[in-house]
Amino acid sequence: MVGKLKARKCRNRKCRKEFAPKTEWQKYCSVRCRAAVVNRRNAALIKKGKLMEIERELGQQGVA
Repeated sequence: MVGKLKARKCRNRKCRKEFAPKTEWQKYCSVRCRAAVVNRRNAALIKKGKLMEIERELGQQGVA
C-alpha cells in the first residue's frame, strides 16, 4: 500500500519552505536547496582544513 507522504519543511536553513516529498528520504524542496547545503558544508570543511594547516605551520615555527 502506497500512502501519501506528509508535508515537511525543507532542511535548507535559509529556505524552510514546506513541500510535499515524492520519496520518503527526500529532505530538500529542490535540487537548488540541496546543492546550497552541500556547497556550504564543503566550504566549511575547506576552511577548517586551511585553519588546521596554518596552526600546524605556526606550531612548527615555534619548535624550530
